[in-house]
Parts: sequence; C-alpha cells; structure tokens
Amino acid sequence: MNFQEIIRQELAALADRIGNTALDIVETGTIRGGGDQYRTGDGWSTVAFAEHVRDHGGTFTSIDLDVSISRAVLAGHADHLDRHVTLVEGHSIRMLAREVAAGSMVDVALLDSDNDAQLILHEYLVVSAMLRRPGVLLVDDVDPDSALVVKGHALVPWLDGEGVTYEITQREAGGYTTGVLIARLDA
Repeated sequence: MNFQEIIRQELAALADRIGNTALDIVETGTIRGGGDQYRTGDGWSTVAFAEHVRDHGGTFTSIDLDVSISRAVLAGHADHLDRHVTLVEGHSIRMLAREVAAGSMVDVALLDSDNDAQLILHEYLVVSAMLRRPGVLLVDDVDPDSALVVKGHALVPWLDGEGVTYEITQREAGGYTTGVLIARLDA
C-alpha cells in the first residue's frame, strides 16, 4: 500500500467514527519535489489531504520551511488543489505553537518534517494539544530498528511511556519500504 492509500483509508475510518467527513487537518512537511518520481517516494500526502478537503469540506494547513514547490504543484493540479490548503512557511514548532495559542483544533495531524527524532517528538508534544478526540496522528518514515530513519526514535518510547496505542504500517515508497506510525486517539 502506498502512503496516499493509507491516508485515504485513515481519513475515511475517522470520518465514519465521528460521523463527519469534514475533517480539520494539519501536516508538518509538504511537497518538496515536483517531478513525477517524487509522488511515490515522498507520498505527496499534501495532495491526498487537499483532495479530501475538496471532496468533503473541512480545513487543511500544511507547514514547512519552504512551500514554493508545494504551491506550484497544487496550483498546477487540474483541480487547483491550492484552493483547499493553507500553506504556511516557517518552523513547524513555532507555527504549531501559534495555532495552539489561537485555539485551533484538528482531527488529523501528520508529522512528516525533517528526519530528526527530537523535532518529531517536540512537534507531537505541541500538536497533541490541538488534536480532538477521537483523532488520528500519523508520522511518516518510522522504523524503530533503523539507524538512518530516526523520526520515531524519540516519539515511540514517549508514546509507549504514555500508554498511547499505535501501530506501524509498512508502505511502499518508490523502491524501498518504510513505516507509517498510526495512532487512533480516542480519549
């Protein structure tokens, strides 16, 4: 299964659980490569989320240090997906903290910024205050056994210590396999 399929599956399942398809979504890390070769490897989660908002309503905010490629890809999409996403340029922690201070709440959060274990943990600590219950937390590129893919190395022990139930689902990523951490938060 590819990342967009996992995202669509999780969005549909959450919509069924809460009885509402209009979901509020935030992601850290947006489209960084514009060519077709990036669609599978990068997952292009931004496209999947924008399509969901286009089809079902809700809101979608995507945060990254540079949103120029994402802006171009979304504006060039046949459905003008740029109309269904708010692209925010800046540091993820700072931008998420602003959202928390403004009282923003979301149903789904994807943490997919840099391959930095401490950054992902800190993003989670901030975004968890924004996540409605029930809600879904997704983290792409999680492999607790890898020395190179470290996004989950600090988050997984934290979630374990907090008793948060999650799974790591394998996904195909353009010639390699990686994991997607999925936490379906109920309480």
